[in-house]
Amino acid sequence: MKNIDRWIYKSYDKIICISQPTEFRLKDWLNLKTLEKKIITINNGIDIKKYSLANNNLSYVIENKNLKARYVVMVGRMKFPKDPFSLLESLPYCPEETNLVFVGEGEYCEKIKQKAVEMGVENRVHILGNRPDVPQILKGCHIGVLSTKFDGFGLVAAEYMAAGLPVVVTDVEGLRDVVDDQTSLFAYKDSKTLGKKISRLLTDEDYYNKKQEYSIGRAKLFSSNEMNKKYLEVYNEIKSKKS
Repeated sequence: MKNIDRWIYKSYDKIICISQPTEFRLKDWLNLKTLEKKIITINNGIDIKKYSLANNNLSYVIENKNLKARYVVMVGRMKFPKDPFSLLESLPYCPEETNLVFVGEGEYCEKIKQKAVEMGVENRVHILGNRPDVPQILKGCHIGVLSTKFDGFGLVAAEYMAAGLPVVVTDVEGLRDVVDDQTSLFAYKDSKTLGKKISRLLTDEDYYNKKQEYSIGRAKLFSSNEMNKKYLEVYNEIKSKKS
């Protein structure tokens, strides 16, 4: 299919990728010098204020909310390639007050419930399904986790950071580039390391505040305003060449 892809891509003035790893992979796949100069990266963007200024409504979503609990959230489709089980299996390495919040639907939801019962932690696991109020839920949580086998661009990680949450994510392309912090990464399926990273954040206040400050600053790189500006620059460049 490579020659067909080359033929299709030749018809475009610009080819925009959503992340650097995507750009590298596309260039490697096409392997054609005449196309390389057309390929650029513009990171996906989010509405920073939508997350940073949201009100906390987690207490309205979780019944009998424990005031001493600390909530670790994972947002995403609960199906492959996402890996919510590593987060669930990290609980034994986390403080007892750690609760997990899963936002999203998929075939894994029922399996998460079953495994939580088997582990005896069902009272600390909250599966919320799809929600229209994700920013408000994030505001009630303390840490954002994204555990997955792969990810083209970790937009959810950017949303966590915009909400002011320290993040812990799988060390895969797309996510590591968004977070850009080696101490916030864990290897795929390494639930023990994930649990230890969560535990440090929840037990070391100075460390937590440092990571929270980093997240807020890092999120600004992924604003929708910046994304829109870069797209307009590309359109204007193309327009000027054709006029």
